[in-house]
Amino acid sequence: MKKSSLLPLILFFLGVSLACSSMNSKSSEKQFELRPVQEKTLPNGMRVLYIPDTSLPRVGYQLMIRSGAARDPQGSEGLAAMTVALLEQGSKKRKALEIADDFAQLGSSFNESSAMDYMMLTTSGLSQFKDQLLDLYADVILNPAFAPAEVERKRSQVLAELMQLPDRPSEYAALLLDREVFGQHPYGHPVLGTIKSVKGIQRDQIAKFYSAQFQPANAILAITGNFDEAFKERVEKTFSPWQGKALENFEMPIPKAHVQRSFKLYTKPGLQQTQIRIGQLGIARNDPDFLKLRMGNVILGGAFASRLNQKVRDDLGLTYSISSQFDAKLRTGSFEISTFARNDKVAEAIKASLQVVDEFQAKGITEKELNAAKALLIGQFPAAIETTDRLAFNLLILRAYGVSDSYLTDFFQNVNSITVADINEAIKKHVHPEWMKVVLFADEKAVQKQLVDFGNFQVEQIP
Repeated sequence: MKKSSLLPLILFFLGVSLACSSMNSKSSEKQFELRPVQEKTLPNGMRVLYIPDTSLPRVGYQLMIRSGAARDPQGSEGLAAMTVALLEQGSKKRKALEIADDFAQLGSSFNESSAMDYMMLTTSGLSQFKDQLLDLYADVILNPAFAPAEVERKRSQVLAELMQLPDRPSEYAALLLDREVFGQHPYGHPVLGTIKSVKGIQRDQIAKFYSAQFQPANAILAITGNFDEAFKERVEKTFSPWQGKALENFEMPIPKAHVQRSFKLYTKPGLQQTQIRIGQLGIARNDPDFLKLRMGNVILGGAFASRLNQKVRDDLGLTYSISSQFDAKLRTGSFEISTFARNDKVAEAIKASLQVVDEFQAKGITEKELNAAKALLIGQFPAAIETTDRLAFNLLILRAYGVSDSYLTDFFQNVNSITVADINEAIKKHVHPEWMKVVLFADEKAVQKQLVDFGNFQVEQIP
């Protein structure tokens, strides 16, 4: 499955970005203004964002469907990912190879990605080909064929990827932590699904899911780059015939916290290192404490000079890398610490990491740490606004999570207004060391003697 090149940026900024228009000389008084953005809702309910940029002869198209893997029916996990991946595998007008060739002839490609709360479909190319690229892009999105042969081919690819997951320990450990933190909630299953669920997905399910979720009222399209008023009319003429129906009534449950610490070892023979994940439920993206916690996390484990990195990596030498993050979602997301250690240092790494979190929650942050975090966030902020494509992506993300654009326009002001007391209060409210789930992905034989100090460590075999 193709991944958007913008996603790593969002994993850090979690929806934060802005287009730079002007900035005065005083860092504490910096002001950003959004590039001119026109937003229009078509008669069919589809929203379109236009963000012009005449500096380069190119155009970009980004369509967000505000549904994702969290909508997968129980037992059919992976359905959203399978559906979006099949779009470029054939339309009612073009077969898969024709689609690939037509994009290549325009010097472009079609990119898709799926997340828990949304799906993204993107392409870009030279502005001289913007009309042809628009027609091709719309055909792929609006007229999928879901040919049985392509469904089976894609199923085989996804199954192969799922079978290889345990051989990518870091990625796999993150999925294992989600399973422990979210349990049976939709956020607890992998976006790609499981081997069992993917084997059971039928072509009719894919077509039904597409029909239900790919609705104009559930879609937001961003057009960026070098275009004129006539092209905007062409965009609207292209997508206005997309006729929708009433969206399904779907109310995602709020994940329930498991208010006790637990330990789980997923064992696979032969692993030379141990992946360590520690986590709990976090916050929704629209939580009013989001920015406070983001700043607090910079201090805890979101930067190289963080407490976790200083203690576990630099002082104790137990790992080469350790970090933490709040992965905010539409509903309650997660807070997680990610690291790895030599098999003979696992217990020390776990204890040291938990000790840092305990002290962080109990004592809070200092004024010096706050000032450093503010400087870091303000200094890194422009990295998210280098292109109109990035601006568009962030605007789409904010709309997916119901966050106002004022999050962007008031970013510096809001950062500078946060106090030590604000962050410490948010930490007390949202960080619960006693709730932490400790998840290991390791060879049981190599680590089991160290784990007796932690009490009951549940063990599950990974093939």
